[in-house]
Order: sequence, then C-alpha cells, then structure tokens
Amino acid sequence: MAVTRHEAIIAALVALCTGNVVAQVMHEEALPQEIPDQGLANLRAAQAEREGQHLGTGTIEWVRRVEVEIVVQAPASAARIAALEAVVLAFGAALSGQTLGGLVDHIDLGVPEDADDIGFEGTATVKAAVLPFDLFYTTTSNPLEAST
Repeated sequence: MAVTRHEAIIAALVALCTGNVVAQVMHEEALPQEIPDQGLANLRAAQAEREGQHLGTGTIEWVRRVEVEIVVQAPASAARIAALEAVVLAFGAALSGQTLGGLVDHIDLGVPEDADDIGFEGTATVKAAVLPFDLFYTTTSNPLEAST
C-alpha cells in the first residue's frame, strides 16, 4: 500500500522504536488500564508544518513534532525514576543520528517534560513524562505524493 512521505516517516519511527526501546511502544492509542513491567511509550505526532521551500526546485522543507508519552510503574520512587530514565535513554540511543532510512534529514531530540508521580488507588504509583522531538525532512512540490 502506498503512503505519503509524512506517514512513511511515522511508520518507520514506530518500527525503529518498537525494536530498540525497552518500553512497549504504541502509536496514538489510549493508554491501557494496566502498565506492563517494562513501561509504555505512546508516540503522538503533530501535524507537519511547512518550514520553507527551495525556489526553482519545488522542494518543501517540513518539521513535525512528535511527543512520546512515557509511563512507568513501580512501588518505590527510586525504581520509578530508574525505569523512566531507562526508557528515555533507550529513545536517545535509538534516535541519535537517525535518518529513518533516509526519510528524514535530521531528528532534534528534546528533554523530558512533566516527570510526575501519579498515584492510583490499589496500584503501584506510576511516573509519567513527555519526551518531545522534531523530525526535519523534505518533499517534492506535491506533499501528497507516495513515498518511495
């Protein structure tokens, strides 16, 4: 099935993270009621924004923000911090220097935001954070063209 470059990038990102991140990776899904031992990472991609255009070539520059909602669970605060750090470090290692098979020119990694402990009655406390990063890439003058 042919997809646009925009969606091919997200599919490649999900595949890369699924194979290289310690947490269970999801893409734009509702968080389940139970957190697996290894934690959860839910990738949410914003709309791509046009950054510029190369005159004469028709090439369009894009940036797309992706936020990863990371949730880990453990009874002790130190264990939650360690689990969260393990997931963040795994994302950093997986994405550093990546071009997703040439689909993107650059990935600009951010730092985790909102690292909060959240308590639920009857379960271990969870720690949640958002890891933002930006994908930079180009398309032809037709951004809806199928990715090759």
